Amino acid sequence: LWPESTLAFLPQPIKQHCNYIFPIALDSRRKLISRVEEEHQKLQSKTENELHQMYSEGDSSLYILCVIWKQLLETGQITALLSRVLQRLRLSPKKLASFARVMVDYIIY
Repeated sequence: LWPESTLAFLPQPIKQHCNYIFPIALDSRRKLISRVEEEHQKLQSKTENELHQMYSEGDSSLYILCVIWKQLLETGQITALLSRVLQRLRLSPKKLASFARVMVDYIIY
């Protein structure tokens, strides 16, 4: 959210626009962080085949790079299991780009 001291210098229409947009963005940030937490929890209890199936189908796959990033921050390394799952996915450039967008949002938030 923009600080009030910054908003004070902006024209009224821009202030209204900023106040309208950011509550939605804040909600989506919370959802993204929550979703990555859920996916990270699933990682702890699944086998390699279950993870491969989970990440190759559905919208869980969007979060794999975020989960890998979270794992890297927590442990300082990527587990062999995650590395094998990522290799087995064989991501296309288009899919990898969409995964990267989600990951960048996660890193920024």
